[in-house]
Amino acid sequence: MRHLVLLFPALLWACDSTNVGGALLDAGPRGSVLIDPLFEPVDVGLGTSSTAPNLFDIGGTGSDDIWIVGERNTILHFDGTSWSLADLTATTTRTVSLNSVHVRADDDVYAVGSGGTVLHYYIPAAERRIEGVMPRWIQETTDTSLDLHAVSGGGNGLYAVGNNGRVLLRDDATGTWGTLPPVTLESLHGLWLNREGTVGTAVGNLGAILHLADGNWSRERIDGLTAPLREVWGRSADNLFLLGLDGTLLRGGAGAFEYVEDLPRVYLRAVHGQNGNDVWLVAWAGTILRLRNNNASPFYEFTNHRLEGIWTTHEDDPLADPDDAGIYPQRIAIWVVGVSGTVMKGPFGLNARSRPGLEPN
Repeated sequence: MRHLVLLFPALLWACDSTNVGGALLDAGPRGSVLIDPLFEPVDVGLGTSSTAPNLFDIGGTGSDDIWIVGERNTILHFDGTSWSLADLTATTTRTVSLNSVHVRADDDVYAVGSGGTVLHYYIPAAERRIEGVMPRWIQETTDTSLDLHAVSGGGNGLYAVGNNGRVLLRDDATGTWGTLPPVTLESLHGLWLNREGTVGTAVGNLGAILHLADGNWSRERIDGLTAPLREVWGRSADNLFLLGLDGTLLRGGAGAFEYVEDLPRVYLRAVHGQNGNDVWLVAWAGTILRLRNNNASPFYEFTNHRLEGIWTTHEDDPLADPDDAGIYPQRIAIWVVGVSGTVMKGPFGLNARSRPGLEPN
């Protein structure tokens, strides 16, 4: 069964994100131009939308190693063939909402959530030489009961951020997390760090923007910016995307952010891309935006569900012929998650391969 997608050719729409369908639904504009499908739903085995948990974040190392986290202790993994649901009964004795996932390697994954929860998927050092031992989820110790909303970092620094401006830093020697001196009291929801974990940016309520440099966090203030910021992502510290309420989107680096104008006035929730000049964003009201060199094309799905997370990768193109060595050409694969167990994948459709810009970068 194919699912139609609606394309709005211009960005002159003022989106009404008023909730008209209950706690899990948001209204949004709909257009009249039908094109063949770009994003199609994926069955991950969570049941019907009326009972499925809300899903908040997605990440991975490639098309055969994808992780999704959400409420009610939900952790899903895709191995390239099938989805599996993690059993956390031995890890946490209470039900938590997992808000963010950070995948450093296929055997080194972090998830953070409500009540200061941090879960780590790995093999403890003492067991690594034991034959047949597989990675598993283990709860790590934190010194906070505040909700954590994002986790990110690299080899020299792994951080988590959350309510009341809380910033945690992991001690790799002990596997525990300690609280850093506060820089703001605003709740922090988005976090980006470079691969080394030495440079980073966090964003949050009332336009809060924090930067990590030389081991210290400091706050940047932008005149007139009071909108809640939800997410930050980029390929480098000087080409970041900060996004949030009412279509707020800034691009740049510390001390040099500029607004991207004329976006739909929905609550932008997440952003990802394969390079810094071609990124995809998701929002409430079932909105998906593609931003190429600051020019946006909005797509509105036949779902009113809030979209919360997005992650992009490449995969073998099953519609193409392999070369003489049996290697298939690559195509971009975009994964989207949201409330009520929403998982979608694209861009597909009868003419997807021939559309300009949908070829691999």
